[in-house]
Amino acid sequence: MDRRSGALSAPAAPEVKRRTLPSPTPLRPLLARLRPYWRALALGTLALLVSSAIGLAFPLVVRELLDAAFVKGDGGLLNKLALVLVLIFAVQGVLSFVQVWLITAVAEKVIAKLRSQLFAHLVRLSPGFFADQRTGELTSRLSTDLTLLQSVMTYQSTELMRQLVYLVGGIVMLTITHPQLTVTTLAVVPVVVGAAFIFGRAMRKASTIVQDRVADAMGTADEAFSQIRIVQSFTRETAESERYDAQLGDVVEAAIHRALVRGVFFGVITFAGFAGVAAVLWQGGRLVLAHQLTGGALVEFLFYAFFVAAAVGAAIGALAAAGRGRLHLQHLSTAASVDLVRRAREQGLAVTAEVTPHHLGMWLPAAAPTDPPALLKVNPPLRGRRDREALVQGLRDGVIDAVATDHAPHPRDQKTGDLAAAAPGIAGLETALATCLTLGGMSGDWIPVLLERLTAGPHRVLGEAAPARLPRLRVGETATCVLFDPAAEWVVGEATGQSLSTNTPLHGVRLRGRVLLTLSDGRIAHHDEHNLPWPAHLVGSAGG
Repeated sequence: MDRRSGALSAPAAPEVKRRTLPSPTPLRPLLARLRPYWRALALGTLALLVSSAIGLAFPLVVRELLDAAFVKGDGGLLNKLALVLVLIFAVQGVLSFVQVWLITAVAEKVIAKLRSQLFAHLVRLSPGFFADQRTGELTSRLSTDLTLLQSVMTYQSTELMRQLVYLVGGIVMLTITHPQLTVTTLAVVPVVVGAAFIFGRAMRKASTIVQDRVADAMGTADEAFSQIRIVQSFTRETAESERYDAQLGDVVEAAIHRALVRGVFFGVITFAGFAGVAAVLWQGGRLVLAHQLTGGALVEFLFYAFFVAAAVGAAIGALAAAGRGRLHLQHLSTAASVDLVRRAREQGLAVTAEVTPHHLGMWLPAAAPTDPPALLKVNPPLRGRRDREALVQGLRDGVIDAVATDHAPHPRDQKTGDLAAAAPGIAGLETALATCLTLGGMSGDWIPVLLERLTAGPHRVLGEAAPARLPRLRVGETATCVLFDPAAEWVVGEATGQSLSTNTPLHGVRLRGRVLLTLSDGRIAHHDEHNLPWPAHLVGSAGG
């Protein structure tokens, strides 16, 4: 809470609930907007179903065509069946056009109406609403979010319906054609699914290890380049090159292990798939030799088997897309990183990001040298002024979701001596707010945005994994809040701090913004008794 304005330290936000797969319930209000176009939707859906059914008829015609040529030797029947195939494809093409045109037209009209209604609603809200909301997030609702909804209406829903028709119809036709061969065909499914599950987990683990090794190597390179003057001053060029080469060796080793897992996976899948095809062909061939099945019927069966396999693959892809994981990026430090997150958001990817106070308030070359120099060593390293400005703008636009202190206390001996061996990190918990307010220039109208990113932002990113409830003030609840004075000035190092570590480059720096009281579920976590001389019982009653 702002001691002067009495404003809450963070706006209340709804609890974030996550599902393994998204629920279609939020799409229910869309039905009312689709109702005026029900005739067009019904006709488009009918065209889709008939087109899919015609696709299922294709193997039947192929069967008769092959039997006419190889079993009956009837050229006239062969010509007629070929014309039937052409007619089937022509009708299917017309129906596909009707389905795409009608459903896309309806989706465009509905999305345009939604954009119009959303914009009209937003422009009528009070200016206070826009002061607390991120501009980038609001425009994203008009562009990216509705574009994703349009994709669901025009492609994903229709493709899911088509694949369901192929899946159910294909299995039915397989069973009608020859039940015994159907059992042989479906026997390979548990093997493929089991291999995908086992090797999929191994692949994810191996890929994570490779990414970590690459990140370590790139971190070494970034650190060397950004602090090149220090590296060259201490003649560390050879040592840094050897360190980088060793990390590249770790990358290669991890990548080879991933290639081994990937190779075994694809080998098993390839063997299982083609062994299943070989088993069907062998069993089908014996049935043909026994005159229990014609060659055309065997080809028809194989077509339906491929239909089912393709439908299963499409369904797995749809489930993977629906339940895809979320990517969180820690400690953004460059303008390029902010641009990448912004583009990922525009593509509808589930990406969140955070930034540290020292990357928001410090940049290289430093205004004044530190003693020891390793006090400025952090991971990722501090960047230039342009990167710092991009981070601040990304925080305001809503591209960056949260500010994380990256509090990393170290004993003094880990920050002295050889720069390469020094531990990276800054003791930044107590200076986080003041660093952003003073060095980051985030005062005035910036304060509500900054406080949201420091409090509710991390909670929103963590969701159900958050260790504590959302910071808020409500009547009848124990308080979780921070009382601070945004104008109070203090010098780092002059007052006794709470941290046992002093590894910060801000010693002697005058900062603005002092935290006076911190309450966590009504418990006093911090009380600056010198600048907030309230009696202890009064502070306790404020928490309860």
